[in-house]
Amino acid sequence: ASKKAEESAMAGFITASGIYDQAMRAAASGDARTTIQALDACNAMAMETWNQHPQRSWGRRCAVLASKVMILQGNNDQAITILGELLAAGPAKDVEMSAQIHMATALENRGSRQDLENAAAGYRRVLELAGDNPDFTPVAAEAMMGLSRVSWAMGDAGGAEEWLGRSLELNPDTTAFIGYSLARLNVR
Repeated sequence: ASKKAEESAMAGFITASGIYDQAMRAAASGDARTTIQALDACNAMAMETWNQHPQRSWGRRCAVLASKVMILQGNNDQAITILGELLAAGPAKDVEMSAQIHMATALENRGSRQDLENAAAGYRRVLELAGDNPDFTPVAAEAMMGLSRVSWAMGDAGGAEEWLGRSLELNPDTTAFIGYSLARLNVR
């Protein structure tokens, strides 16, 4: 029964992830209707799997995926609730890191002073979990980028610049967003 439950949870995650990938392809091609439909389907599949298998690693990964979709759809409160339940259950390190990143993002999106402080704590927790493990360099860079955004939102331009620099040292990125962030910091 345990093996069947794990296989069912894994199948749910694989299906939901595939639907998410379809949504991202549709978004990249400018097909808003298909993107919205696929995100809704992904969220439904991921939540069903999470609700059926909350103690399974694949079920927990579905909770993270569902929260990612909720954040994209602007449902930050719902994402925070689900991620709070997941984090309270004591997930494995990799799932906790992903959940913390998404929780911090949702809190950052809400944007109150307390939310920003909690987001910063979540990003710091990711850095603590990542440690010096090179396998976690991308997620550490993402957490540092989050700390840069939070610092900026809290009026700490120096901290924002420092975290952005540290993030870029770990994961140099030349996207327009990074260029925009650098330009914004230099305008102070």
